[in-house]
Amino acid sequence: MNLPKNIRSNVADRTVRIVAPAMIASMLIMMLTILLDSEKQYQRLIPALIIIITMIPPWILAVKGKPIAGAIIVIFNFCLGILSGMIFSGGVQAPAYIGILVLITITIVLFGSRGGIIFAVLSLSLGGLFLWFDVNGMLQHVDPPSPVFILVLLAVFLAMQFFYVLIPVRLMDKALSESQERGIKLQHTIFELKKSEKQFRDLFNSISDLIYKQDMEGRFILVNPAMKQLFGYEMEEFIGHRASEFMEPELQYGFGSRYLEVIKKQGHHEGIGCYYKKNKEKIYIEYQSALVKPDDAEPYINGIGRDVTEKVLSEGKVRKLQEQVVQSQKMESVGRLAGGVAHDYNNALTSIMGFTELAMMDADPKGPLHADLSQVLKSAKRA
Repeated sequence: MNLPKNIRSNVADRTVRIVAPAMIASMLIMMLTILLDSEKQYQRLIPALIIIITMIPPWILAVKGKPIAGAIIVIFNFCLGILSGMIFSGGVQAPAYIGILVLITITIVLFGSRGGIIFAVLSLSLGGLFLWFDVNGMLQHVDPPSPVFILVLLAVFLAMQFFYVLIPVRLMDKALSESQERGIKLQHTIFELKKSEKQFRDLFNSISDLIYKQDMEGRFILVNPAMKQLFGYEMEEFIGHRASEFMEPELQYGFGSRYLEVIKKQGHHEGIGCYYKKNKEKIYIEYQSALVKPDDAEPYINGIGRDVTEKVLSEGKVRKLQEQVVQSQKMESVGRLAGGVAHDYNNALTSIMGFTELAMMDADPKGPLHADLSQVLKSAKRA
């Protein structure tokens, strides 16, 4: 059984915080029992004293947020206590050797089956080594412990089983349950995210309006299929290129620099631009771009656009018709004005011609006055 690292760390933290004080208390009780025992086997104090001293650092490590290191030291310290007990109390026959079973169990709980197997092999090897020492008379043997010590040792062993096995297993079960709940919530969240992403992707791919994403240099990062349908280029042909590259060459630099300048200063830019399709057909696009500044990524530009070619051309025709109407109205006004002037002019000429004819009737036909009046009459008729 191999637990996830976060669960193993949580179990190790709670185990060390509980086991270290419990083991210190158990060893103090055992030391008190040894001191009060009539057998006076004071050499048995050494393993208990070692365990008490070495249980303090693991607890400090757990408090400082390093529970795995604390758990390793707990196991090492317990091994050290068992080892000293075997050295001073008769090798594998020492009562402390039974603690190996507890350590194997807790190692499996905290570090998985592989850790338990490794520790079991090391424990058996250690037991074999001490058995060899014992056979060759290299270990010290003491008298059998008193019944009181045996009872206390049994109580301590049961306490170790409880604190080293039952509590971690219970904590592990609780941690696994919490992990399963988080896993279910995470799966639900992932499902909703995938569902939302699919809906957005479907909308992104099916919408007729242009959707694009640009970097801060104005180069396209992402475009939707509507761009391909309108311009005639493959979607990959847009990536890495600026929108101004699809304009007339003389407009490219000016538009590109002005577009980015406004975006960076104001955070948005909108307008109508003239572009060319792949087949060189001119189109007009109304666009709206906005600057996006995410907390955990580089800023970029999002934008939408719409083909307004027909609208622009229609507005151009309307303006042309309006200009023609205005010109026609101007000509009509001039015509009316000219007609009025001509009428007044004709009235004046009529009077001039009438008075000239009357004057000619009174003048001598052969005299110079008659000739002058005749010339005036001819000029009036020509006008």
